[in-house]
Amino acid sequence: FFIFSQIQANHQQLDHYRESLEKNVESSLKGETQVAYSILDEFYKKQQRGELTQEQAQKAAADAVRDLRYDDGKGYFYVDTTEGVNVVLLGRAAEGKSRIDSVDPQGKYYIKEMIQNSMAEGGGFTDLMFAKPNTTEPLPKRNYTVCFKPWNWVIGTGIWIDDIDAMVAEEKAMLEAELKSDIMVAVTVMVAPLEQFLGLEETLIAPVFSLIVIQLVSLNE
Repeated sequence: FFIFSQIQANHQQLDHYRESLEKNVESSLKGETQVAYSILDEFYKKQQRGELTQEQAQKAAADAVRDLRYDDGKGYFYVDTTEGVNVVLLGRAAEGKSRIDSVDPQGKYYIKEMIQNSMAEGGGFTDLMFAKPNTTEPLPKRNYTVCFKPWNWVIGTGIWIDDIDAMVAEEKAMLEAELKSDIMVAVTVMVAPLEQFLGLEETLIAPVFSLIVIQLVSLNE
């Protein structure tokens, strides 16, 4: 039956859509972090040339990264040492303190995991629950981290996955609306001969049958 085939196709389309969004997000996170990484590298080179002491270079780099934004000011960066001491986090009280034992509401030691993932070639991704700035409700977030080895700093950024969830939900609603419209058309065509046989010009058969099919579709989604 074409309706159930279409349901399957819609599910696959939504899976591909989410996968595409996630890949785009991951690519964007990597690109933005590379900009911040280059700032660290710039000040490290000044240290290497003797223009700045290590302390001066690190402070200047931290100040620059702290002020760095993207995505219309919503995107920001954080820096922790490989030992878990926070260096940069929006100027919050956490700066200068250890976050190594920080856990999210699901019990994940996300700082430890982000440090570990940053050591992989090209950095790595970590999923966790974390509140948006100036809020308290933890939401799913995907973070990307990479290690700046000369200073043993782990720099990263992230995006809240609820943004992706909202986009997928919007796409799902559109596909469902199209499917219901297709069902109405298909049922109308199917019952037309029956209406003619019964000699009825107007009947409730098509809309009632359509509603029944739509309900069955909803149960199988």
